[in-house]
Amino acid sequence: SFPSITLLSPANMSVLPPTVNFTYIVAGQTPLANCALSIDGSVNQTDTSVSLNTVETFNGILPLGGHQWSVGCLDILGNGATSETRTLTIM
Repeated sequence: SFPSITLLSPANMSVLPPTVNFTYIVAGQTPLANCALSIDGSVNQTDTSVSLNTVETFNGILPLGGHQWSVGCLDILGNGATSETRTLTIM
């Protein structure tokens, strides 16, 4: 089965300072190969030590303005999934 990604924080339409902690959790049956944080449609960071059913975090520093973010994951069988896309504003 495909992994299922739930974004935890920041909430959609958050207004934040430049340092942001992006948290998420992945459910599934098959161990994960990696998960990647995408900012404004481009991969920003990749984590190859991701566990199922565990809160995971990417830390980032973003420039001022509006941004979109999402997380995509791939399991060891090559099944991939992408989370919803959320927006945030850095002030």
